[in-house]
Amino acid sequence: LIISFTDPDYNQELSDREQLFFPPGEPRIFTFTFNAKLKSVIESKDVVLELGTPPSCVRFRSTVKPSTDWPKKKNDLELLQQNKFVERSNIRVLEHEARLDIKLQHEPPAMVNEYYPITLVLDNKEDEIVSGIISLSTTVSGENCFFTRDGENFVPSAQIEIRNVIEPHASAAFKFYVYSKPATHKSVRNVKMKIEYNTKNYHTRISKSTSIPVQLPFQCQISYFTPQFVSILSDSGLISFGEPFLVRAEISPTTPYSLQLLSIDLALSEMTGESRIRPSPSKPVATKNLLFSVSNKPAVLLPDTVYTAWFQLTPSFIGDINLGLLNVQWCRPSKDETPAPTLWQFSLPKVSIHQTPFHVAMETPDHGVIGDALTHRIVITNNTNVLQDFSLSVNENQSFLVAGDKKTHFRVNPKNRCVVEHRLLPMSVGRIAYPVFELRALKFDKVLPITQQERFVFIKPYPNTPILV
Repeated sequence: LIISFTDPDYNQELSDREQLFFPPGEPRIFTFTFNAKLKSVIESKDVVLELGTPPSCVRFRSTVKPSTDWPKKKNDLELLQQNKFVERSNIRVLEHEARLDIKLQHEPPAMVNEYYPITLVLDNKEDEIVSGIISLSTTVSGENCFFTRDGENFVPSAQIEIRNVIEPHASAAFKFYVYSKPATHKSVRNVKMKIEYNTKNYHTRISKSTSIPVQLPFQCQISYFTPQFVSILSDSGLISFGEPFLVRAEISPTTPYSLQLLSIDLALSEMTGESRIRPSPSKPVATKNLLFSVSNKPAVLLPDTVYTAWFQLTPSFIGDINLGLLNVQWCRPSKDETPAPTLWQFSLPKVSIHQTPFHVAMETPDHGVIGDALTHRIVITNNTNVLQDFSLSVNENQSFLVAGDKKTHFRVNPKNRCVVEHRLLPMSVGRIAYPVFELRALKFDKVLPITQQERFVFIKPYPNTPILV
């Protein structure tokens, strides 16, 4: 006696001759049992009864018609309750109810370009879980945004295997990371976790979904200043080729929790071309120096705080220049593992660099000895195509005796330079200010600001000279 199903794994066969004995006029009921494996609908195809032994045998075959309207008759349920035979062609196999609690531990929101950590905790209320697998998915098709961590490296992985047995009334934690590309800021990442697992007796599954908001980690404000800390606009034309200017970067976290700032730097763009002074096949658009930041060590930024860093740049090209990017390395403070650094970048506003009519350099020593004269030089370069007139005056200073013209007028030829030199004899020791040399461009009727800057020199006493206290 053979019963066939749509899934051949469930086919049944009975070949015991003693059971297959059919007295005349008496119906026989045969019972078959099987273990359902997966959620499905199992349908009977046919029943075959072979009487006799080959080659002399008779085969009876009965095809079972699908019954979608079971029970067929009103009294079918009554007959079934009386343990009488009722024809039913299909069996619906339901999943075993999962006895597994899923908890998610994470701290939203997620940040752009961050490997966002999520800990999945499974509380087992079953008999021991022998094996299983955790599948991760998102609503964005074709995007692999799930990772596990192997030391310092992040490995793409949309499945996590349950390798160790989870004992009854025990729990196990599994950690994975969700990565959000820069284009996904101000959005919501929908994550679905499906857990399929096996116990000693059955197989079942359970799923859980969560939504994670994604945003930018910082707000950034970039400002430009002259060396005298006078604010300038990026397109004002006040930034000159070869002359330094200041960049102030102010960043503040947008998160409700603190962030650890690891480093902040400028990644300058590179250009190919020729400057007005020297050719360069490829070089940064400017040279830079980090002047000041709130802390030279990793700093923890609390919500609603502002971190400030100052840079000094000296332009190497003329025109409308994209300076580059502000690179901020940061991480979430963590005591459990080495935090994974995340890079956040902000584009600096474009600046307009122009060629100044002339370039002035002040050459002054930073130290000296009392009684020994110091050489003070002013180098003026005329970048124009016309003759330029200048006037120079030296203000009185009781700390120095000045040798040279204290008031003078001179000219600088086109595309040429002139050096004005004075000898200064220091009259006191310690940190003292140089005399102010006021240089004025007569054609523009403008005092050059570089000559107005206060400069200092440290004067040491003459060797073997007693110091009176």
